[in-house]
Amino acid sequence: MTRRGDDAEERDKLIAALIRTLKGESESSSGRLSVKAIAQEAGLARTALTHKHLDLKELIEIYQSANRDRTRNDNTEKVESLTAEVQELKALNEVLAAQVTLAALTYRPSPSLTSVPPP
Repeated sequence: MTRRGDDAEERDKLIAALIRTLKGESESSSGRLSVKAIAQEAGLARTALTHKHLDLKELIEIYQSANRDRTRNDNTEKVESLTAEVQELKALNEVLAAQVTLAALTYRPSPSLTSVPPP
């Protein structure tokens, strides 16, 4: 006698769909790492995961959580890097603005450049 949720063929399809999705090789779904997308990729109803194969649903949720954490960490590093770059560019902008101001204050036009020959 088989227990509910022990459908090996369904399980194999779900695992294969999960592996394809994790590899970025989804064939028939959005490629997102979600219960809905994995079920669609496997060609099964979402209830296969939400009612029968709860361990696989939990595994998907663990992957989702890890992916969110990794994305959050990546974003934090990017923000810190961009903030440092902005500070450097602001400092460079101040130096260049000072140089332009100094050049404008010390500029003396050459007489040959200001006189236009008659036509």
